[in-house]
Amino acid sequence: MSQCEPYHFRSKSSSLCLVLLLLISSLGGLATLPKVSASVTGDLAITDGISPSKDNWASSYDTFSFTAQVKNQGLGSAGLDRGMRWYICSGDIDGSVCKSNFDARGQFATANIAQGQYSNFTSANTWTPTSGAEGIITVVFSFDESDQIPSNDIFKYNFNISQSFVDLDVDDSWKPYDDIDDLAIYEGQKILNSNTDYSLKAKGTVNSCGSCNFNATIGWQLWDQAESVILAEAYSFNSGLNSWGVVMPFSHIMPVFNYPFEGEYILKWGLYNSTGTPHSDQNDFNDVTLTPIIIDDTIDISVSLMAPGHDSSSEDYYFGSEMVYSEINNLGNKTIDSFFVTFEIYDLSSELKMEEQCQITSLLPGESQACKFNITVTGDNRILKISAPNTYIEGQDSSTSNNIISEQADVLAGNINAAIQQENSNGKYNTGDNIEMFGKSGTTAAEPLNYSWWVSGIINLGYGQLLNISGDVLGLGDHTIMLRVIDSFGTIDTVHEYITIFDYIEINDEPYYTGSAITRSEAYLETESILPVLGTNYGVGSGQEPLQLMSFDILSIADGSANVGMESMVITLNMSAILPSNVNLSTVDVRQIDSLSDNIWSYIESPNILTNNGDGTFILEMVSNGAILIVGELPEANVSLGDVDYSLLKDGQIELNWTASGDLSNPYLGGWKIFKIIGSETSSTYFPETDEGINPLVWGELTLDTAVATIPITTDHWIDPNVLETGDCASYVIIPADRAGVPDFQKASIVRNAAGSAGMICGDALPPSVAISNFVSSYDFTNSSDCYDISREWNMCYEVNLTWTWPEHEISGPVSWNLYRVESRPVNVDLKFITPIASDILSIPGEKGYFNQSGSEIDGIRPYRTYYYILAPIDWVGNENTMASYPSSNVNRVHIEDLWWQYNQHIIPVPPPPGEPPLGVPWLGDLQDAMQKDIFLYSGGTLITILFLSIIMIPLILKRRKRLKRVLAARTRNKSPISNDDFDDFFD
Repeated sequence: MSQCEPYHFRSKSSSLCLVLLLLISSLGGLATLPKVSASVTGDLAITDGISPSKDNWASSYDTFSFTAQVKNQGLGSAGLDRGMRWYICSGDIDGSVCKSNFDARGQFATANIAQGQYSNFTSANTWTPTSGAEGIITVVFSFDESDQIPSNDIFKYNFNISQSFVDLDVDDSWKPYDDIDDLAIYEGQKILNSNTDYSLKAKGTVNSCGSCNFNATIGWQLWDQAESVILAEAYSFNSGLNSWGVVMPFSHIMPVFNYPFEGEYILKWGLYNSTGTPHSDQNDFNDVTLTPIIIDDTIDISVSLMAPGHDSSSEDYYFGSEMVYSEINNLGNKTIDSFFVTFEIYDLSSELKMEEQCQITSLLPGESQACKFNITVTGDNRILKISAPNTYIEGQDSSTSNNIISEQADVLAGNINAAIQQENSNGKYNTGDNIEMFGKSGTTAAEPLNYSWWVSGIINLGYGQLLNISGDVLGLGDHTIMLRVIDSFGTIDTVHEYITIFDYIEINDEPYYTGSAITRSEAYLETESILPVLGTNYGVGSGQEPLQLMSFDILSIADGSANVGMESMVITLNMSAILPSNVNLSTVDVRQIDSLSDNIWSYIESPNILTNNGDGTFILEMVSNGAILIVGELPEANVSLGDVDYSLLKDGQIELNWTASGDLSNPYLGGWKIFKIIGSETSSTYFPETDEGINPLVWGELTLDTAVATIPITTDHWIDPNVLETGDCASYVIIPADRAGVPDFQKASIVRNAAGSAGMICGDALPPSVAISNFVSSYDFTNSSDCYDISREWNMCYEVNLTWTWPEHEISGPVSWNLYRVESRPVNVDLKFITPIASDILSIPGEKGYFNQSGSEIDGIRPYRTYYYILAPIDWVGNENTMASYPSSNVNRVHIEDLWWQYNQHIIPVPPPPGEPPLGVPWLGDLQDAMQKDIFLYSGGTLITILFLSIIMIPLILKRRKRLKRVLAARTRNKSPISNDDFDDFFD
């Protein structure tokens, strides 16, 4: 018992739990029962499916959009918050079934619809059928939530798709006669005529697969206005309408349209039959359309205007050609061909004075044509009448009241009022021009008129209203042209024009410039173009630079002078061709200058004119010869020298070397400008480093009066012509300069010293003073037959051998040597003007040097001569010690003895024994030998002659001396003594 109580308690608790679960379950079941009240207020009804079209056929390969029509049948605006979808199902499926088991679906974006209004909603989602889709397709439009009337919240309809879709759709907006011209138009509609063939055209679109073999019968049917009776019909077959599965436009010429009766009708046209594989046209609602037509043959020709031909507002008519103007209009619906309009003039008694006709070959409906008539009579109160026929080939005019127009007016004879119209209003022409002058007269002049042209009043130039004559015929100078006009009544009127013929000179050097010059005498052009003169400052300023100078001179062919009577010179300058491509043409301007050698310019002012066309061309107009200066902003020259090296040369000269790069062909580079500052090695004034920036003021001071040379831009080295004396040093800088010689400091390149820094560079002008040692020589006779055979001279067969020991090099560098040979003893001789026999001999300190010379060489050694061989040292920069004296360590004396007999004693002949002297006396033998020599004979003869003269002359001389002695003694005795007073008189 004690154990049963708890058990019963547990059973009771379980029962209560079960009851609670059943109650909760029943409440959940109530929640799932169908609702019987609307979840959304109002009533939106889906009334129609706009797209895809209901029950129509379409291609299985098309992409479809969806548009539904919705009406608000509620009491207020609604629709903004309603969710709406479309569903697609294959086959004819119930709407609710399709919603729950759809093939595809999409959503609409809805908006508010006013009460009682319709609205079309198009989904942003499209649908493309799956591959192989065919047949009926069900479309369902449905709201996501029902409103007060759920039955109109879903709309279902069908359309069809086919993989072999065929459809021809005619264009409702097209009228088959739209491209027929020359038809009458009434209230925007073209009017056709009866019994007239018209080619009508059908237009539209066609969609047919490539294998459908679509063939169409296209034509027209003419119906009465009630569309109850077919009045006429015609069809034609078209087998070429395959569009390969895409929509393509088509046009088709239908059979000729012709109907014999007037009236208003309905023309039905389009597709009337078709075949295809497997389908013919699948949508028949768009196969045929209708067009209203009007057939009307009304004829109505109207003479609408008659007016004076010279002035439509004038009240008077004038004698002459085309003095009456009229307009003829076709107000009917039919083209009228080949008829005449008549113009007549009567006097007040109705007597016909003149008649003239105007033929109209064809007058289209709505067209107007003008007729002009001549007046060949004059007089007051004339009756003028213009009339059109009442009957035509095409039929009777329906309204003859507008076929005639008449007017009473005076017919006058007008003044001639002759005038000349020139092609050139200023009367100035060139020899090469065709001069055209047109004779004019008053519009009322009595025609026909006779025109004649004369020059200087007496020379006839031609007849007719137009004068066309070459300037070459008239010749240079001033001329008077006269026009004489005679009217139908013999009245004469004259008029004059004055013209001047100039010589035309073509200026043409394309693409640089073109133009012309006009002068009063024959002339030719002389032109020249140069770059700005190097070193000339043109003072342009304003950031501009001189770019080009050009001169244009027109000179007389007769004498070459400038006296040609220039009228004008016009030149078009093409700056893009004249100037380099890197010049900004917007900165270019032109100035005038007296000559190419001048540097004083001025702005171009009247009477000269300069026009900037803004496209890189300038038009220059000048009235005299002259020159121009073209200026503009010149881009910075892109050139660089890089590092400049230097080399020390002999006598203290310095050579600078560099490798330039950049735009070296720039014509506006004037060259490299070299500046030089001279000072001591420790001088503080030199060209500073350029890597740290350029101070224009500092560099302007440093380069003032320090320029030493300007060399061409293509040069890559320069030797300073001014040597540096011992103790002098220099600082160099090379700067590119423009043609005016202005240096560009920003591109300066300094010459750095041996330490690689800015500073002074010293030259080397001191020759070396080293001396060789052991300078010895020897010579020998070669006794060589080969040597003798060269010139058959044994004196050439000698050799000299020189040897010495090289000294140490100088501290500053190696020493080389030149070897000289002289034949006079050198005493302080300067060898600089003597050519060495060996040059640039390299030396190795402590080693032996040698030199050999042969007599077979040019200017070789010879016996019986003394030679002095001199070794002159040269330092590493080329300084040579050319001073020499003997004796010294660097000079060796060699005397060449004749050694030939030492080798050839055996060829000396043995002298014969002496013969017996005459009479045994030796001196008689010597005298006999001497008598065989001319010099002895001459000397002996002279001696005998002198001896003979002495024997004769000495006695005579002694006799004369004795006689003279006696005379002098007598004079002495007879002479008075001389006192001192005698000399006083002399000195007084």
